[in-house]
Amino acid sequence: MARPIEFDRDQVLDKAMACFWQSGYEATSISDLVEATQLKPGSLYAAFTNKQNLFLLTLERYAGQSLTRIEERFTQASDALSGIESFLGHMGQDCSNDREGRGCLLVNSLLEFASADPKVHQQIRVYLDRVEVLLRQQVQRAIDTGQLASGRSAAQRAAFLLTGIWGMRVMSARQPEPESYQCITEQLLAAIR
Repeated sequence: MARPIEFDRDQVLDKAMACFWQSGYEATSISDLVEATQLKPGSLYAAFTNKQNLFLLTLERYAGQSLTRIEERFTQASDALSGIESFLGHMGQDCSNDREGRGCLLVNSLLEFASADPKVHQQIRVYLDRVEVLLRQQVQRAIDTGQLASGRSAAQRAAFLLTGIWGMRVMSARQPEPESYQCITEQLLAAIR
C-alpha cells in the first residue's frame, strides 16, 4: 500500500510560485519544481497532476492573496478616495521594494502566454478582471460621495488607473528609483480627479 503524501500544500504552492515567478512558466522545468518544492516527481504529479495545473494553482493563490490585500486597503480606509490612494501607494511601495525586478506574476504571465495557452490566458484574465471590478466599485463610491467629480465614468477611470498600475509592475523589472513610483501614483491620482 502506498504511503499518503504528506506536505504543506500552501508551502509547496509558494515554492512553486517563486520558481515560476523567477523564470516564467516555459523556462521552469519539472526538475526546477522538484528541487524547489523538495517533492519527488511522482509526488508532485500525484498531488498536482501536471505542470500546467500546478501553475494554475499558483496563479490562483497569488491572485487570492492580491485580491485580499486590495479589499483590505479599500475597507480599512476612512473613505473611498483614501482607499484608492492607499492602494496606489501600496503598489508604488511594492514596486519600489521589488529589488529582484520580478514585477507582477499575473502581468508577467499574461505577457508570456498572450495566446499560447488559452486556458491559462483565460484564467489570468479572470483574476485581472476581478481587480478591475474592485477598483471600479471603489471609484464609483468616490464619485457617489462627491470625492471625485462626475464626468468620466468609474469604468473609464478604473481602466486608466489599471493601465498605470500594470505599467508600474512591468517597469519594476528595470528597477527605477523609488521616487519614480511616487511621481507616477501622484499623476494617476491627479488624472482621475
